[in-house]
Amino acid sequence: MFDIVDLHNHSLYGLDDGADSYEKMCQMIDCSYRNGVRHICFTPHYHNIGNRDCTPEKIGAVYNEARRYCAEHYPDLRLSVGSEMVYHFDCIDAIAEKRVLTLSESRYVLTDFLATPDARGIMMGVERLLGCGYFPVVAHVERYDCLLGKVDEVRRLSDAGAVIQINAGSLNGGIFSKKRKFCMKLLEEELVDVVASDAHNTDSRSPSLDFALKTVVSKFGEEYAERIFRLIPEKIISNQIM
Repeated sequence: MFDIVDLHNHSLYGLDDGADSYEKMCQMIDCSYRNGVRHICFTPHYHNIGNRDCTPEKIGAVYNEARRYCAEHYPDLRLSVGSEMVYHFDCIDAIAEKRVLTLSESRYVLTDFLATPDARGIMMGVERLLGCGYFPVVAHVERYDCLLGKVDEVRRLSDAGAVIQINAGSLNGGIFSKKRKFCMKLLEEELVDVVASDAHNTDSRSPSLDFALKTVVSKFGEEYAERIFRLIPEKIISNQIM
């Protein structure tokens, strides 16, 4: 079909709540490759409070281990690195000082708003990042209680300039899953810009994107699927303005 770009992935080991060993990292990379991923952007968590050991230097060291593994086993697998930043009061300084890694050194920042209590706060964060010259990629939009089921709120974020990302695993839910229903509605309205794995392990939160890809192709067509699984992520990684 086409190669997949996974823009949100926690396979780098020992940095956050993702892979906890070199072996687990390699298993996650193996799983990604088997499922058609040909570019992984690793995005370890950045918190301004806690997780202070996840420094750019430590990220770089583990990233180099992943690069060596892939060079030996998957020479056609491209890699890049960034952070998943929890939005907080001093995030602009953290980006400027490179404590937060943007996605593949672009102007795009994968941003988690789970600590933000309401839709207005998320919009204010999006506008603040945009005003400082950064493009927020709103991570797993379906996980925010203040947005769940509210398509118009997501449309406002998109219209303001945010990039909207959903997790592939959210499309695996049953017919009664609120997150799946919401994601399907966002896809129907073409408000989703990126589908990514948000992988943390090889079982409950695996790097597998194939089921989600098949779902999007069958329901919304291959053209839209390629846009959100490959083309837009590639533009983000190459720092193209959309």
